[in-house]
Amino acid sequence: MALRFDFHAHIGPFDEDRRAEELIAMLDAHQLDRSVAFPSRGLHASPSMYSRANDYVADAMQRFPERISGFCSVNPWHRDEALAEFERGVRQLGLRGLKLHPPTQGFDVFNLDLMGPIMQLGGELNVPVAIHGGIREHDNPLRFGLLSEAYPDVKLVMLHSNFGGTDRVAIRWAAEHTRNLYFETSASSEPAFIEALAGWASPQRILYGSDWPWLPPRLMVAIVEYSGLHEEARQDILGRNAGRLMGVAS
Repeated sequence: MALRFDFHAHIGPFDEDRRAEELIAMLDAHQLDRSVAFPSRGLHASPSMYSRANDYVADAMQRFPERISGFCSVNPWHRDEALAEFERGVRQLGLRGLKLHPPTQGFDVFNLDLMGPIMQLGGELNVPVAIHGGIREHDNPLRFGLLSEAYPDVKLVMLHSNFGGTDRVAIRWAAEHTRNLYFETSASSEPAFIEALAGWASPQRILYGSDWPWLPPRLMVAIVEYSGLHEEARQDILGRNAGRLMGVAS
């Protein structure tokens, strides 16, 4: 059976967070092989809270190496501290990428004063940079396309590529004008959008994600399965693409 890889789930050490064991139980319940795990907390917190959240995700990845690919998180406004934590997360903790969240961290995806050093470091570390996307001025598909063009050697992932009915003109432009921009599916309610996006970007740049625990994984899988794409394309989106991006054998 082809690899099933959820590219968007959250765990953390704080009281309101889901724990790694709960993530593993979710994967088992939905017949998913692996998940990318982002820190749940720390999205608008102090540098020390980011470090604690990143430490937790790294520990979870060490305890469940065949099931979890952990990402770290930082706040770009912390500037030098953010860069140091990003580097620590990858080089010392062994985390596999970076997650950012513009709405809660209060930055523009194409603010190169903030994002330039982070993208440059992402290229040096050779890890994906995953950023929450949407329809707002600061995180819409056009901003992702421009950032992707500015840093063509960095693998950039737009999370929630159809969140809130994303601007179709902008996302088509971003898909057709970039080769290093990937599109994650969580929060989409339209199978037809997945099919259209595959035509603009190719199925190999689309990543299934659930955004667990806030969205139901089974529903997010169904959106891909009912997209009208052929079986090989659906299997790529549901796991093989994430496997290739993260260096995990399918």
